[in-house]
Amino acid sequence: GRPLREYEAQLGRVPEWLEYHASVAESSEGAVPPFGDALDHVALVRRRALGVCGLITPFNHPLLIATKKVAVALATGNTCVVKPHEAAPATVVELAKCLAEAGAPPGAINVACGSGAVAGARLAEHRDVAKIDFTGGTRAGRVIGEACGRATKHYCAELGGNCPVLVFDDARRERDAVDGVAFAAFVAAGQTCVSAKRILIAESIFGRFAAALD
Repeated sequence: GRPLREYEAQLGRVPEWLEYHASVAESSEGAVPPFGDALDHVALVRRRALGVCGLITPFNHPLLIATKKVAVALATGNTCVVKPHEAAPATVVELAKCLAEAGAPPGAINVACGSGAVAGARLAEHRDVAKIDFTGGTRAGRVIGEACGRATKHYCAELGGNCPVLVFDDARRERDAVDGVAFAAFVAAGQTCVSAKRILIAESIFGRFAAALD
């Protein structure tokens, strides 16, 4: 989960993901791209749903990341099975209830609670799951990727980052830059993919910036 203050700040973004992908679904259509030999050939592009998508979500953004994944899956005509992190399952269960009350068809969104080693592995290996979308740690991502490879299914993973923060000597207000660096490093208790892991500071201001940060 997240601190309440940060969670409340995120809530305003949740409807935006649903509204945006709903509008994309309404306007989606096929395409006829240019073809070199247009006299004898026609190229058609049609986007089709994959089927069942397994969505594995982390503990640190249980609502926002689940919403992102579910919105895309449903808007493109798929059904989904969401496996929330075992430390934060209630948020995803409640999200599924809200979507059902809002009119999501029965069976369109399902929640499978459990550990990654059991529920997550079963989801990745199941032959009826066409795609896995995983957000989490690198080690688990590799294991899931191997399972998807053996089953020859679609797989995408967001395994965090190693985000740098750059501070130049022409920063207009160094105090604001100091506060920004501290926020970037410790938002969500430092447990999020966009947390600042490295701080690169111009040499000419390094001394006083480091002192202010300390």
